[in-house]
Amino acid sequence: MWFAALGSYQHNDWFIHLLYKVLEGSEPVLSLLDVEESPWPRGSKPPKAVRAWLYHYDFTRLDTPWAHTIPGTQVLNLSRAEDVGLWWTRKKVEPYVPAVTVKELKDVIKGQGWPLGEERLAAVRRVRNCTSAERHSPWLGRCCAAVVATRDALAPLERTVGWKIRTGVFQSVWSGASDYMFVDVHFAVIVGSLLALVTLRAALSAASRLCCRASRRAAVPHGRGAEAGKVKKE
Repeated sequence: MWFAALGSYQHNDWFIHLLYKVLEGSEPVLSLLDVEESPWPRGSKPPKAVRAWLYHYDFTRLDTPWAHTIPGTQVLNLSRAEDVGLWWTRKKVEPYVPAVTVKELKDVIKGQGWPLGEERLAAVRRVRNCTSAERHSPWLGRCCAAVVATRDALAPLERTVGWKIRTGVFQSVWSGASDYMFVDVHFAVIVGSLLALVTLRAALSAASRLCCRASRRAAVPHGRGAEAGKVKKE
């Protein structure tokens, strides 16, 4: 949306499609929005009309001589609790998209080439059906089935953007830091998978070294040790 704000909605077709999916009440699309700020809680009826406003965002500044030279900026006073964690300010500029309804956007969405109604449902069924892949080869059919199963397994994560963790670690380093840390779910899945692979590799490597040592000890004949003992005695 930051890039869309640099131009107009006429040059950002994806934004119009986003508004259409919000009006349609699409759960995957609504899960992309900030659940704490969204005016449409899950399970409620979708809105009859939506509009978009253009806002100007600006970072707040610490109390420095340079910050006071910037026109219109908000300088923080960290001795006040309400200023701690205030990262930016925003100001309403102008309407970005006027109020629109589903009926008004249908023709626009069709013009973009997005399937609607029964055509869209048929496209969704094709995505979840591996018959076409199996016709090409059994291997492609198995790959398609694995992809569909993975999507179903990860479906609950689509509603989770991340987790907020409250900690004072950062404030112990800098008093102006926030006491909240946000862990992105996608970052956690990727990093967690990599750490699991590294741990598995280290465990296999350690097990391999132990097996090699055990096999070397077992390969040493008992007679050779007895002969060496006789030589030492002589």
